[in-house]
Amino acid sequence: MRRQGIVAWIKAASTMPDLTPPCPPHRRLSADEIATSELTLILASLVVSLTVEPAHA
Repeated sequence: MRRQGIVAWIKAASTMPDLTPPCPPHRRLSADEIATSELTLILASLVVSLTVEPAHA
């Protein structure tokens, strides 16, 4: 590219390689999956709160 000049360098730098997406596209969650996820989050929060409570008392 050195001999072809700056125009060739700019063209080469501006081309994007064809990349595949790193992860599959997101899918919509069902109501059951959302409820399970929320229940898991609530239970995890409860466990953390109970575990940390003696340290703050």
